[in-house]
Amino acid sequence: MAYVPHVVEDLAGVIQIFSDGSIHRHQLIDSITYPIKENISTEWKDYCYNKLHNLHLRIYKPKSSTTKLPVIYYLHGGGFCVGSFSRPKYHNCCLRISEALNVIVVAPNLRLAPEHRLPAAMDDAFVALKWLQKPLAGSLSSDDQTDNNHQTCTLQDLNSQSIANGVHNLPISYHVGAYGNNHQTCTMQDLNSQNVKNKVHHLSSSYPITTSGDDVWFESCDIDQFFVIGDSSGGNLAHHLAVRLGPGSLELTPIKIRGYVMLAPFFGGTERTKSEAEGPPEKSLNVDVLDTFWRMALPVGVTADHPFANPFGPQSPNLDLLKLDPILIFVGGHEVMKDRVKLYAQRLKELQKAAHYIEIEGKQHGLITSDPYSDVSDSVLNLIKNFMFKHFG
Repeated sequence: MAYVPHVVEDLAGVIQIFSDGSIHRHQLIDSITYPIKENISTEWKDYCYNKLHNLHLRIYKPKSSTTKLPVIYYLHGGGFCVGSFSRPKYHNCCLRISEALNVIVVAPNLRLAPEHRLPAAMDDAFVALKWLQKPLAGSLSSDDQTDNNHQTCTLQDLNSQSIANGVHNLPISYHVGAYGNNHQTCTMQDLNSQNVKNKVHHLSSSYPITTSGDDVWFESCDIDQFFVIGDSSGGNLAHHLAVRLGPGSLELTPIKIRGYVMLAPFFGGTERTKSEAEGPPEKSLNVDVLDTFWRMALPVGVTADHPFANPFGPQSPNLDLLKLDPILIFVGGHEVMKDRVKLYAQRLKELQKAAHYIEIEGKQHGLITSDPYSDVSDSVLNLIKNFMFKHFG
């Protein structure tokens, strides 16, 4: 009798993992629940920031602006498993942010789990930021517009802290012979094996930083006023960016991040919080869904106390020793994740970080994305605007 694979993980029928390791992903259709809003005041354009993985970002820009505008780097939600700027709920959200705050919004697509487990999305969020450096600096050249824009270093450089922090698990292309285009690809882990080390002459990141000669869209960006907004799992990514970069990171020169906004950031842990245990009713979000997200997104075999999920887990970085940019944290008062988000904010304050916590009474998950044009969204956006004004350079 032929073996028939069975479902071992099921995310509400949207994503299914089978016993043979195969993955079936159903297309999400939310244009009925979240119809695309007509917005004649904002225009947008897509750019490819990583041809290797066919990853794009979308830039939203107010049409009427004649001055340089602050930049919002928007990281979408979706539990690391779903989400894209092309989905109406996130597209509408970016349109509204750009319009309401009079800012330029940059929204990258990221690799999704379970096909690409963490830290893939974390690496992509950083790589997209790095991609922005050249067009925002106005230093595009013909060489920058090809796939040949690699950062070159030696193996010794890769093992230094500054380079290693930028590489993580990114694939590395290495020369196997004389200089030229004769490359093979491996991971940093492979590079530490003897057989690969013996072949290495010069190393370069295999992530091409693809840019466009049409840089008119970047001329309106005020690179000195740059903020990150992370929604749900995007809030988790924002946390890891804040920890990785710290204030005034030279890695992003000339970009200067002034602060981070986290909209109900998605964190985890093996010990249930009160709101998780009691499970306040939400339409589509409960602890079972959250647990499924983590099982699909985290590296196989680890728990929700892994540093990717739990910022204060046993193996997580000691934030007491790190400097962080200002952080504004929102959560809905009726969210199942409320207590974990509140605990995160409290811990940051205890560590003397510039963290501000705001709880929106009676509201559930998706403070802006569920309806970007609601009174609640307007209130949240006004609070974000005040935060930005406070921390302008």
